[in-house]
Amino acid sequence: MIRFLEILFGVPAGKWAGAESWRPRFAGAPESGWAVLALAATLAAVVWLIVRTYKREGSAPPAAKAMLAGVRILIVALIVAICAAPTIVLRRVHTETSIVAIVIDDSLSMSIADAPDDPSRRASLAAAAGMSEAEVADASRLQIVGGLLTRAGGPVEKLTADHSVVLMAFGGSDPDGHIRRLGASDESPLDIGSAVGRLGAGGRRTDLVAAIRQTLDELRGRRVAAVVLLTDGQPTAGAGDEARLTGVRELLGRTRTRLLTVCVGDPTPRPNVRVESLVIEPDVRQGASVDVRVRVRSANCGGRTATVRLLRKQAVGGDWLQTGVTAPVALADGADGGYVETVVPMTITCPETGSFSYRATIDVAADELLDDDNQADARVSVRDAKTRVLLISADAGWEFQYIRNCLARDPTRYLLSVWRQNAPARFNREVSTGVKLSALPSTVAELIDAFDVVLLYDPAHTQGGFDPAFVELLKTFVSTHRGGLGYIASNKHTGENLASGTFDGLAGMLPVVAGRGLMRVAERIGRDVRVGWPIRLTGAGADHPVMQLDRDPQANRTLWGVLPGVYWSHPVRDVKPGAITLAVGSDPADRTDAGDPVPMVAAQMYGRGPVLYVGFDATWRWRYVREGKVFRRFWFNVIDHLGSYRLMKRRVILTTAGDSFPVGAEVRIIAEVYDAEYRPLADPTYSVTLVNTSTGAEQVVELSRAGASSAAAEHASPLYRRSVRLTEPGQFELIAPDAPLDEVTGAMITVTTPRAEFARPESNPDLLRLLASDGDAMTAEQFGSLAERIAPDRRRIVRETSHALSNVWAVFVVLWTLLMIEWIGRKKYNMN
Repeated sequence: MIRFLEILFGVPAGKWAGAESWRPRFAGAPESGWAVLALAATLAAVVWLIVRTYKREGSAPPAAKAMLAGVRILIVALIVAICAAPTIVLRRVHTETSIVAIVIDDSLSMSIADAPDDPSRRASLAAAAGMSEAEVADASRLQIVGGLLTRAGGPVEKLTADHSVVLMAFGGSDPDGHIRRLGASDESPLDIGSAVGRLGAGGRRTDLVAAIRQTLDELRGRRVAAVVLLTDGQPTAGAGDEARLTGVRELLGRTRTRLLTVCVGDPTPRPNVRVESLVIEPDVRQGASVDVRVRVRSANCGGRTATVRLLRKQAVGGDWLQTGVTAPVALADGADGGYVETVVPMTITCPETGSFSYRATIDVAADELLDDDNQADARVSVRDAKTRVLLISADAGWEFQYIRNCLARDPTRYLLSVWRQNAPARFNREVSTGVKLSALPSTVAELIDAFDVVLLYDPAHTQGGFDPAFVELLKTFVSTHRGGLGYIASNKHTGENLASGTFDGLAGMLPVVAGRGLMRVAERIGRDVRVGWPIRLTGAGADHPVMQLDRDPQANRTLWGVLPGVYWSHPVRDVKPGAITLAVGSDPADRTDAGDPVPMVAAQMYGRGPVLYVGFDATWRWRYVREGKVFRRFWFNVIDHLGSYRLMKRRVILTTAGDSFPVGAEVRIIAEVYDAEYRPLADPTYSVTLVNTSTGAEQVVELSRAGASSAAAEHASPLYRRSVRLTEPGQFELIAPDAPLDEVTGAMITVTTPRAEFARPESNPDLLRLLASDGDAMTAEQFGSLAERIAPDRRRIVRETSHALSNVWAVFVVLWTLLMIEWIGRKKYNMN
């Protein structure tokens, strides 16, 4: 019957279905009573006129006239009805429910498993989550949330009977924590299990305020009974921003939205200690003693002592083996439950050549919340390479002799070439343990191939030897090819070298602006007693490798304070921008132009190579301190620092902007590439390989030349660059597969999950109480009462829909039929 009515009245198929009732209505009929009365009078007059006309017309039988008059009246009535816009009104009634939005935090911190220790609380949590107590003990916070939501007969199932339930999440697959919809009961039957299965505990930030605002934006225009927020309550974005918290509370008030919060996780702070990083020089010599620094961060561990251990294995394959190197560390508590950092210094010796991975581990406390952050790795390449040093001096002063002897007596570490300008070439060759020079190098290639460090001790200007042309070679050696340059000032030639203009290139390389060297002679002669002024470490010097005479930081400072003092230093006008002052003099008469203490030791980078300035020549007086160990340690530090950049120097140098990156970060890879003649490679691109050291998976990365690609080869940049995004955690090695291993300095990078989500792993019910509309944050154990806390909110909605009949085909068929009947009848009875 309904289908017949739909066809008859031209109503689209199915539109009648679900209608409670229907009625006709004339949308175009006049509403005024007088207009209706006038229309009725008009129609009556028309009917009277039609009847009167047919009575007087022709000689047709009265019955025929009556029939035709009736047809005419029906036609008029039908036309009037069409003009009145007839419609069919369908009436439907349905019940509308309000929305309950359940918003789930699936950031990284929700992967923590911290079931309560209290047996009664654990039993309550197991009952609320529909899990056994054993399952609860090992379940993460997000797994607990899944159990709360999917429990048969649980609060979510009850809510769907009286509300439209929407499941949403922030974090997870969206690294920025944007809100996303998992499912809704008003769109299709809500599959809670499938929706919960899309939660991932992978978000790198928790912004509760943004999550609430985005939820309200998503539900704008809908009637919301409540927003339920399931989270551990520990924000990692916008934390502590009272203005944002106040703003979102005001927004909830303006929109009259009720916010219920459910705190998942244990609020009790737990101890945690982690190894933040392991810092080792990436390239070291075989047999060298290498300083190691392990950064340890701890929270809620005050008064405890842990042990840091170093392990080693082959870079590719092999098992981790104990090195026997350990160090105790006293753990402390940070302010307000935060982390406090401790730097643990250690020393290792590398007896074998090759590539090795080192791992620093620290004991895991029995009650520690997180146990997967107690180690850090670093890659070390051990080479059978000695630092090649060229020592140039004008004469055989005490400083020269002791430095020469110190370096020459350790041939396992250093190959020394001596060029004493006032000695015959035969003498220089005899005392050298490295290259036997007959003359100073005259080309860049000779300098690069033979030496890593050039140490100048107050050299004199000699034509065809130490002259401006040789200084130009030094500039290229340091700035382009990472050579190290050290300059030791003395009172014979330094003033002329650095202030006369002859060696402007040399003066430009040093980290200080030197004076003329007159040294206020009159003032010094006038003193009754010569005083040796102690050298004072600066803050930067206390951490710099050159100034480490003792592994213990406090003992190192003490040692510098008791060393024999300095009677003379070269005057310095200023320290250059970007340079680092490592030590200063304590003589109040020695000052820079700005009135600061005169720099005794200063360092800077000149291009790609290090430069060190020592403003006095009296370290030989340290030879009796600790049986000469202090003197040797200082100069070993100097040479190792200056030579470390050349030790890494190969034809291919691969670097990144750091050695540790969070998942999803863009890593900028830089390759510095030269050919066999130390000229920039001519190719416009260069390919390197990124290797996952755990899985062996390889990714080829094609780098592009930095700068203009059309530059001539002799002016082309040796640098190639490209940024790649790393989406998986792990350790990765950058290699150049097309170059010989001994000509490549690779890079090791670690991709980690962000630490911010684990900085405060305990839950934060106080913040959730502050956000909740009723000031009460439910615990996960109380989740079962959620349905009772949200009252049903149903509304009976009546909706009427109209369908016009004036353009229905049946109306025009009837009208056409009536007209044809009247026309045929009039023809039959010969009416005009």
